[in-house]
Amino acid sequence: MNSTRTLKSIIIALLIFLGISVTTNILSQIGEDLCVDYSSKEMNTLSAGVVHEIVNGYRDRQRRYIKSADPATIGTEAIWFDLETSKKFIYHLEVNSKSFDNSISSADLGLRFYYASYPALIAPQDPELGDLSGKGYEKRHTLVAIPTKRIGNEDIDFNPLDFDTYTLGLKATGKYDRTETDDSFNFRNTREVTALGPAMEESSSKDLQPTTGAQNHGNLYPPLGNSGLAF
Repeated sequence: MNSTRTLKSIIIALLIFLGISVTTNILSQIGEDLCVDYSSKEMNTLSAGVVHEIVNGYRDRQRRYIKSADPATIGTEAIWFDLETSKKFIYHLEVNSKSFDNSISSADLGLRFYYASYPALIAPQDPELGDLSGKGYEKRHTLVAIPTKRIGNEDIDFNPLDFDTYTLGLKATGKYDRTETDDSFNFRNTREVTALGPAMEESSSKDLQPTTGAQNHGNLYPPLGNSGLAF
């Protein structure tokens, strides 16, 4: 009887040890990828002249057209995200992806930026956008970054917290399709997706499934002033 208990204890201890070892090894591999030393690589640059040229080109063409199409709307000139928010989003993108599938490399992952526009009316009680109500964000355009994963020869939008999207992508699963019948957002698809853009840092709707923890709003200029903008 004692020998049986001892054997069971040894087996349990081995299983725990193996579990810890495997988990530690996976986390170690992820950590190595996340802490890549880029000191041998030069930082990407553009000449100030090119930046002025393309920023002014946007003002003279797209932004001017937006204002002429709707005089009540002044197009956004810039969007700002703090560094920690951006780093946190990229960190969770990599960690969650490699935890689900340790064959994924950082080269397989990316971000796709969608041009977007806030609703004409943002209600204070809106669970995701309500904190922007009355702040001049209505009708402003913005950006939303959605994680991508290389599947075959394509970079497909996916959700790092939903394993179904690892082989099919967001679109093919059908779970993330648009559901509202008009622009009132009364029938908004409540299934959340990882995104860097117009969503609260912590959704007040904790009962929504699956929860993915989207990031906080990027600041828009305008409606914020132009202090700090160089272009």
